[in-house]
Amino acid sequence: MSGVDLPPEIRERRAGDPASVVASVAKIERELGWSARRGTEEIIRSAWEAHRSNNER
Repeated sequence: MSGVDLPPEIRERRAGDPASVVASVAKIERELGWSARRGTEEIIRSAWEAHRSNNER
């Protein structure tokens, strides 16, 4: 997407970060009746395109 291959950097948790975050998409849909309209890839692509268009000025 960006044309740059960036390896992930594993870092220590920052002050205030939770030890873990757990979510169940099935439980969210079952208990709240909510489901996402867009997938992760579409969300990231849209954010990247917005970032690029805002920084091309």
